[in-house]
Amino acid sequence: MSSTQLAWLIVGFSALPLGVLVIGFVLLWRRSSLGIWRGYAWLLGTAVVAWCALAVVQSNLGSSEGSDAEEVMFAVAYYLWPSLSLGVIVVGGSFWLLIGRQAAHERMSLPERHGHA
Repeated sequence: MSSTQLAWLIVGFSALPLGVLVIGFVLLWRRSSLGIWRGYAWLLGTAVVAWCALAVVQSNLGSSEGSDAEEVMFAVAYYLWPSLSLGVIVVGGSFWLLIGRQAAHERMSLPERHGHA
């Protein structure tokens, strides 16, 4: 695998979790409705599928031969970075999804509580 291919894979594995976290934060900040959070759940699923596609591309590229430092860098980029990326997508995205859905439920039920008082 060339350093250019490795760099593009790192960019891909970085952009997916960052995109998921930033979009989740923006939706929470904007006090989005419950329907938008359903769309966010679809976004999470799509991000996992995109991660799988990147992992397949990465596995087809193979390994590189080089010095010990290059092999260590390759191992970090090849194994650790994708694993962390998937973890952030699943755990971080699920966190925003749960918090956002709960906040949307709270906002929906708030007028009902005041109406019955």
